[in-house]
Amino acid sequence: MSTEFRDTKHILKDIGELVKTKGYIYSLCLILMDDFHFNVEKMHEIDFRSRLNKNEVSLIIGFMLKKSISLEKPESYHDAIRLKKQTYSLMEELHMTLMKPMIDKFKPLLENMDSQEFLSKKDFFGGEDLFIEPIFYAGNGIYDFQYLDFLEKKYKYDENWLKKNKGFKFKEVIEIAIKIKDIHQDKLKKVSFLDLRENKSEILKKFKKDKLVPRKTSKDTIVDEPGKLSHPRRMKVSSVNQLLGFDLSVG
Repeated sequence: MSTEFRDTKHILKDIGELVKTKGYIYSLCLILMDDFHFNVEKMHEIDFRSRLNKNEVSLIIGFMLKKSISLEKPESYHDAIRLKKQTYSLMEELHMTLMKPMIDKFKPLLENMDSQEFLSKKDFFGGEDLFIEPIFYAGNGIYDFQYLDFLEKKYKYDENWLKKNKGFKFKEVIEIAIKIKDIHQDKLKKVSFLDLRENKSEILKKFKKDKLVPRKTSKDTIVDEPGKLSHPRRMKVSSVNQLLGFDLSVG
Protein backbone atom coordinates (compact mmCIF):
# COMPACT_ATOMS: atom_id res chain seq x y z
CA MET A 1 0.00 0.00 0.00
CA SER A 2 1.60 3.26 -1.11
CA THR A 3 1.62 6.32 1.08
CA GLU A 4 0.33 9.54 -0.40
CA PHE A 5 2.26 12.69 0.50
CA ARG A 6 0.77 16.14 0.21
CA ASP A 7 2.83 18.82 -1.45
CA THR A 8 5.01 20.75 1.00
CA LYS A 9 3.53 24.10 -0.01
CA HIS A 10 0.03 22.91 0.93
CA ILE A 11 1.19 21.80 4.38
CA LEU A 12 3.00 25.10 4.94
CA LYS A 13 -0.15 26.94 3.88
CA ASP A 14 -2.16 25.01 6.50
CA ILE A 15 0.43 25.84 9.18
CA GLY A 16 0.22 29.50 8.18
CA GLU A 17 -3.57 29.42 8.55
CA LEU A 18 -3.43 27.52 11.84
CA VAL A 19 -1.27 30.12 13.59
CA LYS A 20 -3.88 32.77 12.73
CA THR A 21 -6.50 30.94 14.78
CA LYS A 22 -7.83 32.79 17.81
CA GLY A 23 -5.81 31.89 20.91
CA TYR A 24 -3.06 30.03 19.06
CA ILE A 25 -0.30 31.82 20.99
CA TYR A 26 -1.41 30.00 24.14
CA SER A 27 -1.29 26.62 22.41
CA LEU A 28 2.26 27.42 21.31
CA CYS A 29 3.15 28.29 24.91
CA LEU A 30 1.87 24.87 26.00
CA ILE A 31 4.06 23.22 23.37
CA LEU A 32 7.10 25.16 24.58
CA MET A 33 6.38 24.16 28.18
CA ASP A 34 5.97 20.48 27.30
CA ASP A 35 8.73 20.06 24.72
CA PHE A 36 11.51 22.27 26.07
CA HIS A 37 11.23 21.76 29.84
CA PHE A 38 12.10 18.44 31.41
CA ASN A 39 13.68 16.74 34.40
CA VAL A 40 17.43 16.51 33.73
CA GLU A 41 17.59 13.30 35.76
CA LYS A 42 15.24 11.63 33.27
CA MET A 43 16.76 12.83 30.00
CA HIS A 44 17.51 9.23 29.04
CA GLU A 45 13.75 8.47 29.10
CA ILE A 46 12.73 11.34 26.81
CA ASP A 47 11.40 10.58 23.34
CA PHE A 48 12.78 13.58 21.48
CA ARG A 49 11.17 12.41 18.23
CA SER A 50 7.75 13.12 19.72
CA ARG A 51 8.75 16.71 20.55
CA LEU A 52 9.16 19.68 18.26
CA ASN A 53 12.70 20.90 17.77
CA LYS A 54 14.03 24.45 17.67
CA ASN A 55 13.78 24.79 13.91
CA GLU A 56 10.16 23.62 13.85
CA VAL A 57 9.19 26.15 16.51
CA SER A 58 11.15 28.85 14.66
CA LEU A 59 9.15 28.04 11.51
CA ILE A 60 5.87 28.41 13.43
CA ILE A 61 6.95 31.71 14.99
CA GLY A 62 8.07 32.91 11.56
CA PHE A 63 4.54 32.41 10.24
CA MET A 64 3.12 34.21 13.29
CA LEU A 65 5.39 37.21 12.73
CA LYS A 66 3.93 37.85 9.29
CA LYS A 67 1.13 39.69 11.08
CA SER A 68 0.66 41.18 14.53
CA ILE A 69 0.39 38.36 17.09
CA SER A 70 -3.05 38.28 18.69
CA LEU A 71 -3.22 37.74 22.47
CA GLU A 72 -6.91 36.86 22.35
CA LYS A 73 -7.75 33.83 24.47
CA PRO A 74 -9.40 30.78 22.89
CA GLU A 75 -13.03 30.06 23.71
CA SER A 76 -12.08 27.20 26.03
CA TYR A 77 -9.08 25.13 27.09
CA HIS A 78 -10.42 22.39 24.76
CA ASP A 79 -9.68 24.71 21.83
CA ALA A 80 -6.15 25.30 23.13
CA ILE A 81 -5.51 21.56 23.31
CA ARG A 82 -7.09 21.01 19.88
CA LEU A 83 -4.80 23.61 18.28
CA LYS A 84 -1.84 22.02 20.00
CA LYS A 85 -2.72 18.60 18.57
CA GLN A 86 -3.24 20.08 15.10
CA THR A 87 0.24 21.61 15.31
CA TYR A 88 1.86 18.26 16.07
CA SER A 89 -0.12 16.60 13.28
CA LEU A 90 0.90 19.17 10.65
CA MET A 91 4.54 19.21 11.73
CA GLU A 92 4.66 15.42 11.58
CA GLU A 93 3.12 15.51 8.09
CA LEU A 94 5.68 18.11 7.04
CA HIS A 95 8.50 15.90 8.30
CA MET A 96 7.23 12.88 6.37
CA THR A 97 6.85 14.95 3.20
CA LEU A 98 10.39 16.29 3.47
CA MET A 99 11.63 12.70 3.77
CA LYS A 100 9.99 11.73 0.46
CA PRO A 101 12.99 12.62 -1.79
CA MET A 102 15.20 10.30 0.28
CA ILE A 103 12.55 7.56 0.21
CA ASP A 104 12.26 7.89 -3.56
CA LYS A 105 16.03 7.43 -3.85
CA PHE A 106 16.12 4.29 -1.71
CA LYS A 107 12.93 2.64 -2.99
CA PRO A 108 14.24 1.40 -6.39
CA LEU A 109 17.44 0.17 -4.73
CA LEU A 110 15.51 -1.86 -2.17
CA GLU A 111 13.18 -3.24 -4.81
CA ASN A 112 16.09 -4.37 -6.98
CA MET A 113 18.62 -5.66 -4.49
CA ASP A 114 20.06 -8.12 -7.02
CA SER A 115 20.60 -5.51 -9.68
CA GLN A 116 24.18 -4.82 -10.71
CA GLU A 117 23.37 -1.22 -11.56
CA PHE A 118 24.53 1.31 -9.02
CA LEU A 119 23.97 5.03 -8.84
CA SER A 120 27.02 7.23 -8.64
CA LYS A 121 27.53 9.23 -5.47
CA LYS A 122 26.71 12.36 -7.40
CA ASP A 123 23.40 10.93 -8.63
CA PHE A 124 22.49 9.44 -5.25
CA PHE A 125 23.31 12.43 -3.07
CA GLY A 126 22.46 15.05 -5.65
CA GLY A 127 19.12 16.81 -5.93
CA GLU A 128 17.91 20.10 -4.55
CA ASP A 129 15.37 18.53 -2.16
CA LEU A 130 17.47 15.74 -0.74
CA PHE A 131 19.20 17.65 2.04
CA ILE A 132 16.33 19.82 3.27
CA GLU A 133 15.15 17.21 5.78
CA PRO A 134 18.53 16.31 7.37
CA ILE A 135 19.49 19.99 7.67
CA PHE A 136 16.14 21.20 9.01
CA TYR A 137 15.89 18.44 11.64
CA ALA A 138 19.56 18.43 12.64
CA GLY A 139 20.81 19.78 15.94
CA ASN A 140 22.50 23.14 16.40
CA GLY A 141 25.96 23.45 14.98
CA ILE A 142 26.85 26.63 16.85
CA TYR A 143 26.72 28.15 20.34
CA ASP A 144 23.91 30.50 21.32
CA PHE A 145 26.17 33.58 21.58
CA GLN A 146 27.16 33.17 17.92
CA TYR A 147 23.60 33.99 16.85
CA LEU A 148 24.05 37.36 18.55
CA ASP A 149 27.62 37.93 17.37
CA PHE A 150 26.72 37.42 13.71
CA LEU A 151 23.22 38.93 13.78
CA GLU A 152 24.20 42.32 12.35
CA LYS A 153 26.51 40.85 9.69
CA LYS A 154 24.06 38.19 8.54
CA TYR A 155 21.06 40.50 8.23
CA LYS A 156 22.75 43.81 7.44
CA TYR A 157 20.88 44.14 4.13
CA ASP A 158 17.55 43.59 5.94
CA GLU A 159 18.24 45.95 8.84
CA ASN A 160 16.28 48.95 7.53
CA TRP A 161 13.28 46.83 6.50
CA LEU A 162 13.18 45.00 9.86
CA LYS A 163 13.38 48.28 11.76
CA LYS A 164 10.72 50.00 9.67
CA ASN A 165 8.21 47.14 9.33
CA LYS A 166 8.75 45.11 12.50
CA GLY A 167 10.40 47.49 14.94
CA PHE A 168 13.26 44.98 15.09
CA LYS A 169 16.43 46.75 16.23
CA PHE A 170 19.58 44.67 16.39
CA LYS A 171 21.14 46.24 19.48
CA GLU A 172 17.90 46.11 21.47
CA VAL A 173 17.31 42.46 20.52
CA ILE A 174 20.85 41.52 21.55
CA GLU A 175 20.45 43.28 24.91
CA ILE A 176 17.13 41.54 25.56
CA ALA A 177 18.54 38.11 24.66
CA ILE A 178 21.54 38.61 26.94
CA LYS A 179 19.29 39.76 29.80
CA ILE A 180 17.05 36.68 29.45
CA LYS A 181 20.11 34.43 29.49
CA ASP A 182 21.43 36.21 32.60
CA ILE A 183 18.14 35.55 34.39
CA HIS A 184 18.36 31.84 33.55
CA GLN A 185 21.99 31.71 34.62
CA ASP A 186 21.08 33.33 37.94
CA LYS A 187 18.41 30.68 38.55
CA LEU A 188 20.78 27.86 37.65
CA LYS A 189 23.32 29.06 40.20
CA LYS A 190 20.85 28.16 42.95
CA VAL A 191 20.86 24.49 41.95
CA SER A 192 23.87 22.24 42.30
CA PHE A 193 23.04 19.12 40.30
CA LEU A 194 25.82 17.17 42.03
CA ASP A 195 24.09 17.37 45.43
CA LEU A 196 20.51 17.86 44.23
CA ARG A 197 19.17 14.80 46.06
CA GLU A 198 20.95 15.49 49.34
CA ASN A 199 20.02 19.17 49.53
CA LYS A 200 16.60 19.04 47.88
CA SER A 201 14.77 20.55 50.88
CA GLU A 202 17.18 23.50 51.13
CA ILE A 203 16.98 24.15 47.39
CA LEU A 204 13.18 24.17 47.52
CA LYS A 205 13.25 26.70 50.35
CA LYS A 206 15.41 29.05 48.28
CA PHE A 207 13.17 28.69 45.26
CA LYS A 208 10.01 29.27 47.31
CA LYS A 209 11.41 32.55 48.57
CA ASP A 210 11.80 33.65 44.95
CA LYS A 211 8.36 32.21 44.09
CA LEU A 212 9.87 29.90 41.48
CA VAL A 213 7.99 26.74 42.54
CA PRO A 214 4.36 26.12 43.59
CA ARG A 215 3.64 25.95 47.33
CA LYS A 216 2.66 22.51 48.65
CA THR A 217 -0.20 22.25 51.12
CA SER A 218 -0.51 18.48 51.48
CA LYS A 219 0.72 15.27 49.91
CA ASP A 220 -2.01 15.17 47.27
CA THR A 221 -2.57 18.83 46.51
CA ILE A 222 -0.57 21.72 45.13
CA VAL A 223 -1.51 25.37 45.14
CA ASP A 224 -0.62 26.79 41.74
CA GLU A 225 -2.92 29.79 42.02
CA PRO A 226 -4.18 31.60 45.12
CA GLY A 227 -7.11 29.66 46.53
CA LYS A 228 -7.03 26.91 43.89
CA LEU A 229 -6.00 23.31 44.41
CA SER A 230 -4.86 20.89 41.74
CA HIS A 231 -4.08 17.22 41.93
CA PRO A 232 -0.52 16.38 40.74
CA ARG A 233 -1.88 14.22 37.93
CA ARG A 234 -3.69 17.27 36.56
CA MET A 235 -0.71 19.58 36.44
CA LYS A 236 -0.86 19.47 32.62
CA VAL A 237 -4.37 20.93 32.76
CA SER A 238 -3.27 23.28 35.52
CA SER A 239 -0.69 24.78 33.16
CA VAL A 240 -3.53 25.63 30.80
CA ASN A 241 -5.30 27.19 33.78
CA GLN A 242 -2.32 29.45 34.40
CA LEU A 243 -2.03 30.44 30.76
CA LEU A 244 -5.66 31.06 29.95
CA GLY A 245 -7.22 31.95 33.30
CA PHE A 246 -9.96 29.32 33.01
CA ASP A 247 -11.40 27.82 36.18
CA LEU A 248 -10.09 24.26 35.81
CA SER A 249 -9.40 23.61 39.48
CA VAL A 250 -10.42 20.30 41.04
CA GLY A 251 -13.84 20.72 42.52
